[in-house]
Amino acid sequence: MWTKVELAVSAGSGREFEVVCIRPGRANGLEYPPEVLAASVPLWDGVTSFVDHASAIDRTRAGYRSVRDVCGVVVSPSWEATRGIVARLRLTGRAGEELTPLLEALVQARQTAEPAPNVGLSADLLVAHDGRRVQAIERVLAVDVVV
Repeated sequence: MWTKVELAVSAGSGREFEVVCIRPGRANGLEYPPEVLAASVPLWDGVTSFVDHASAIDRTRAGYRSVRDVCGVVVSPSWEATRGIVARLRLTGRAGEELTPLLEALVQARQTAEPAPNVGLSADLLVAHDGRRVQAIERVLAVDVVV
């Protein structure tokens, strides 16, 4: 599920950003009800974040992903009825270092109502669903920073 990045710099660190991981609503042909998202909050803590989705080449190797693409980790998730699952994205490693200026520029652009790149977060999830309605999020595999 793709969510436009909603960012704020967290106090005390230029490499930690408040993000909305997922919102209630429809994505990829499935409906994500608020109560399902609220129940999934514990599953989001400690989830790895990658730059971009796994490519076709990535999917040919064991584990699908490369450590070179790790940009951070999701920490302190919580449920906010008006926004969805809110957490902090703590950037780490080389990919996180490279991503930091872009995210800082997005924060600045949003604060000054300037145009900004259409960057978002995309949650890679395993879900149980009945038809198009998600009944439960069983596992959060990753939260990717994507265009």
